[in-house]
Amino acid sequence: MAFLRAAVCAALAWPAVGVQGSECGVGAKACSAVLSHEDASLSFLQRAQAQIGSAASRTKAAAGKCVATKAISMAGGGFLSLADFTGAVSGLLTGLQASGQEANLETLFAKFDTFSAVSGGSWTTSLLMYSASFQEMVEASAQSPNPVGTAFNDDFIHPVLNVQEDTSMAGTASGLLSCLWKVFVPMSLGQLGSRTDPDPASLLAELQRQQQLPSSTMSPWALQMLAELLILIQNGQVSWLGLVQKLLSRGGGIDAALPMGTKAANKWAHGKLSIQSATAVGPAGYDIYSAEDFQDNVTKVQLYSTSKASITYSAAPSSTEVHAKIPVMFSIIIGAGESAKSPLPFCSSTDCNGYTLKYEANGEAVVGAPTLTFKDIFGPAFEESAGMVPISSAIAASSAFNGWDGVTSAIGAEQGCISLAAWTTGAKDGKSFVEADSIRNHFFEESVAQEGGIQSMALKAATAGLNPLIDGGYADVTGIANAVAAGASSVVAFISCYTGPDFSTLALFKGTLHPGSRIFNEPSVEEVAKQWDSFTAIPARAGSQFLQKIVYGTISAVTAANKHFGIEAGRSITLDLISIETANITIGLVEEGYSYNSFYQYGDLVGEIVQTLAENPEATQALLQKFFL
Repeated sequence: MAFLRAAVCAALAWPAVGVQGSECGVGAKACSAVLSHEDASLSFLQRAQAQIGSAASRTKAAAGKCVATKAISMAGGGFLSLADFTGAVSGLLTGLQASGQEANLETLFAKFDTFSAVSGGSWTTSLLMYSASFQEMVEASAQSPNPVGTAFNDDFIHPVLNVQEDTSMAGTASGLLSCLWKVFVPMSLGQLGSRTDPDPASLLAELQRQQQLPSSTMSPWALQMLAELLILIQNGQVSWLGLVQKLLSRGGGIDAALPMGTKAANKWAHGKLSIQSATAVGPAGYDIYSAEDFQDNVTKVQLYSTSKASITYSAAPSSTEVHAKIPVMFSIIIGAGESAKSPLPFCSSTDCNGYTLKYEANGEAVVGAPTLTFKDIFGPAFEESAGMVPISSAIAASSAFNGWDGVTSAIGAEQGCISLAAWTTGAKDGKSFVEADSIRNHFFEESVAQEGGIQSMALKAATAGLNPLIDGGYADVTGIANAVAAGASSVVAFISCYTGPDFSTLALFKGTLHPGSRIFNEPSVEEVAKQWDSFTAIPARAGSQFLQKIVYGTISAVTAANKHFGIEAGRSITLDLISIETANITIGLVEEGYSYNSFYQYGDLVGEIVQTLAENPEATQALLQKFFL
């Protein structure tokens, strides 16, 4: 049951982000100049180091030398975040239009040099920055706010779910056979042990039971998910990477191979620093980003697992602390070109770089395997070759919301049809994800398994540095931590929330039960919650089904030392929070107690947000003046 239910999760549960920065003093234009003039960048780095100390020292480890000043962050939350933030940005553009200003993304985001995003927030920023059609749709809202929700459904949701495009009976049959073969081979070798799975009819019955629907009835959501499964199976695999590639290509015209450094990015975003948060897996260790009584102690990552053979890795740090989840980030200066290096280190802390990976075959060290650290793997793949990393692959890693479950349950190690994490290697020139996929597919070929080539398989994985990346929300759902780590002293944070105060935002402050998440020493969790209750609220327009209100306000904070993100203590940070508060709608799943049952309802939510802001011009103008202009 677990295996086929994982298939449903992989394809159905689409996830789960002020004040002038005198402390940092470097903007996006300077960053762009640095990338073009390496000699000049040395004096730039010296100035930055003198201004912000250890935060600038962190950038020295990467190829580029950029330091953020004013940042936008967009939090995780799957389709809910995408709808919330698309609606909020579109609605703010109506405010610019009403005030007689240029109602476009360039004007709205003119004073911000950095965008830090996680999971569903990463979907939003990538579409705004790289998709010409998505930018056009959002900016059109300023002239015609009423049909924006319909446009979101027509231009984004429908193409993503359109089963009549790029699918065929032959492709379905071939893909299904390929996918099932990657299950049959390990099963025939006793790989799945006692694990048993139902036939598709049983799976459908379980899906209907969970929705409490009559057996003869399927909700729009279930039909849409079956359509998406059909789309994904054309490639012979149901993978999170494939799903995000389809999401961005069908919904935004972003080709799966389009690199982060492309000069074809939308012009308004050129010169801005883009950060997409993800999480590396470094067992054995505790999960310090969970509540103290829910910490997982993971010892090894299963790469391949049968009743007769196994390939695993563990990661020993250079320090005495061992952690299972490690914050990392993809970074690029938008429009810098495919040869551009990352402006920030991939590892958020120096401890991350020091983790040494130990690969084992059948419980024994792999003979002939090189000694690799995360720095050896991530450096060539994501720092030196940042400009060539495919956008959709980085976004898949940032949003792999079920990746942790996929890794800890070993689902991806026991068969080759379903993959919930974004697998990577140290391959440079943008080939990391492709090489990882090739190695994992090789694991489940009949010839390799029958030849008993476990040692050669393990050596190939160990030499390449095969490892999974998972959702950045496992360490910081908000995107605020990496924005602050990059040097920003002012952050406008878009939050997707049911009822405030937002739990994920509170986790960043003194008194949190999440020890690894704390980046602020002042104020406390209790004080933030109290301030939140006094924030300005814009009630949803009458008749809204999902939107409850839009809340915004400012928190003045002082950082705590957090070595996991590379943040030093004592920095003054201005947090301008915009919380889109909703009800009856989830991040992508049908859940008990929520009326949501179709992906097209995200368009309804987008429309509600835009019309709420358009119908409250004074409140929208106040928000724009306070945070953006």
